[in-house]
Amino acid sequence: MLKKLKIKELDRFCQICGREKGEILHHQNFYLPDDSVLPEEYDIVCCSNCGFVFADTIANQKVYNIFYENFSKYENLDSSISSGGGTTKKDKERFLFIIEIIKKFLPKKETSVLDIGCANGGLLNLMKEEGYINLTGLDPSQNCVNFVKKIGIHCFKGDIFSIKRIFNDKKFDFIILSHVLEHIYDLKKLAKIISKLLNENGILYIETPDAEEYLNHFIVPYYFFDSEHINHFSASSIENLFYDLRLSPILHQKRNLELNNNILYPTVSVMFKKDKKSNIKNLITDFSVKKSILSFVEKSKDRENYSEIKNIAIQQIPVIVWGAGSQTTRLLSNSILKECNIQAFVDSDRKKQGSFIKNIPVYSPEEINNFDGIIIISVALNSLEVLNLVKEMGLNNQTIIIN
Repeated sequence: MLKKLKIKELDRFCQICGREKGEILHHQNFYLPDDSVLPEEYDIVCCSNCGFVFADTIANQKVYNIFYENFSKYENLDSSISSGGGTTKKDKERFLFIIEIIKKFLPKKETSVLDIGCANGGLLNLMKEEGYINLTGLDPSQNCVNFVKKIGIHCFKGDIFSIKRIFNDKKFDFIILSHVLEHIYDLKKLAKIISKLLNENGILYIETPDAEEYLNHFIVPYYFFDSEHINHFSASSIENLFYDLRLSPILHQKRNLELNNNILYPTVSVMFKKDKKSNIKNLITDFSVKKSILSFVEKSKDRENYSEIKNIAIQQIPVIVWGAGSQTTRLLSNSILKECNIQAFVDSDRKKQGSFIKNIPVYSPEEINNFDGIIIISVALNSLEVLNLVKEMGLNNQTIIIN
């Protein structure tokens, strides 16, 4: 028999139907870098009316805008750890798949295309290679914008909520939102802006993580819950977001992105066509994501007993934690890792180096050559690569992988 879930008054109303109450599916905590502007906890809730699942965060859109402008992990500082530039094989394969879909709907190469949240412009660059000539990118990170401009594509600094200031009354024939919606606080406001930005008979392509498939693609405990992904979509909830804006769905697609070490990441995409003659649709009531999330949380609870570091914590043996990303920020709050004698964190991401997590510094790999303690590798996807790097650096420390 399923446990009865607690219902709460929401700080963040449902962004699809406006309902002010929801069921608490899970409470997630984080230990974020000391300079982070994002909340260190939130409830993951399910709207009691339409079934949409999202983070009931106390932040607002302004806070998330600041985060993506100043702390973007997609900047092209290091192509080996950044994404969105199409420089890695997996990145390129992901974009080429999208382009094959696009080509079926965009036979004219002069069609105006806007990629919102374009990161390092990987998708736009491949479209350019396909012969499309009217391409524009938009991203909140100035470094990303500069990089896209260098590859010869128009790009502007900003976000969806600054569209009017940037483009005035300009409209586009094709708009791309690939792995953007899961990051947005004001979803309904975004949907209305997109509708106005799209030409009549224009097409909108949306792709997000597929929350219906979290359990079937279990990676590490609570992997799909982080400080940035605050919405958990299915095809139904993506449709619901635009139900009253005369955007008709013309394509649904589920696929798995292949990440490192043959890990598969589930995604869902929906393509819409703007048609003023179409009727306003009814909301789709769908609680499939709720069921998926609850099962995913239960499996996470079963896997979160990191017994391999229990004695290390008890004996207070000095350790360095390799990895200062989402995996570590979750474990520091929810597992025995927080009781360890952590001397420093290590991360290859230069954006993290020099920062602090609970007053403990984040170093580059090159800065830990003389450390005598244990190295705990805490990364979700690249643990074997990190282990190989430790060996290549000639470090003889005892090394433990937790995931």
